[in-house]
Amino acid sequence: MNYSKTKNRMTIFLSILCVISLSLFGCSQKKTVKTQKETEKKTDSAIKKIEKKKEETQKKKTEEAIKPNTANTGEKICYITIDDGPTNVTPHILDVLDKYNVKATFFVIGATSKYSHYIKNIKERGHAIGAHSYSHDYKYIYASKENFYKDFNKIQTLIKKYTGTETKLFRFPGGSSNCISKKYCKGIMTYLTKDLLKKGYNYVDWNVSTGDATLKPLSKAKLLRNIKTSQKNVVLLMHDRPESSAYQNLSSIIEYYKNQGYTFKTLDQTNYTFHHQVNN
Repeated sequence: MNYSKTKNRMTIFLSILCVISLSLFGCSQKKTVKTQKETEKKTDSAIKKIEKKKEETQKKKTEEAIKPNTANTGEKICYITIDDGPTNVTPHILDVLDKYNVKATFFVIGATSKYSHYIKNIKERGHAIGAHSYSHDYKYIYASKENFYKDFNKIQTLIKKYTGTETKLFRFPGGSSNCISKKYCKGIMTYLTKDLLKKGYNYVDWNVSTGDATLKPLSKAKLLRNIKTSQKNVVLLMHDRPESSAYQNLSSIIEYYKNQGYTFKTLDQTNYTFHHQVNN
């Protein structure tokens, strides 16, 4: 009888001990899982910090690479930039530029394919070539990153066909500050501006506009008022179009800047650039 009671007590004791052991093991397991999760969280945080540091370093390098190079000089420079060509008036523009021995930067498109062969003439006559998209179709280009780069690669292929090389210069249709892209893809300009620089391209906006993109032609007087500026580095926007008031008055534009003491350069001759504030 006593033996039976002792056995029962031993059984109860061992059961309690087993429950306590399992409980302790469970707590230990939970603690281990918690520790693992905390370690993973710390690791992820450390990786994110490293990646952010790399991104900041890359951004700094890019910004350093495109800083203006005229800080220590009093030189006044005008970079004439001509968008949306080539067209049937490109030869005339080239003749006027030759007359004044002025070199410009042409941001070309592929939509005017009938005149694409003029890209070769532009290059051969000493001007710089920049990409301005193939289609110049905002709705398509800014619908997605994939669409943008399909179009971007297509214009680069066209440029290489006529010049032998791709270009590192790019101008966004509507400029990097355009708001219309919001209609098609929110945040796409913020992504593209950073990504192009990361890939080694230099996108260039403008700080003076002729205003020649209006439907109604501008008078010569109005055009000259538009281009007046006190800035030492002028990135001038005009267009390669038959209806462009700037194309029709290019001689007057060049003479104005010459009289103001400006010299003329292409954007591939400098590390100067100009970026708008991104709005999308």
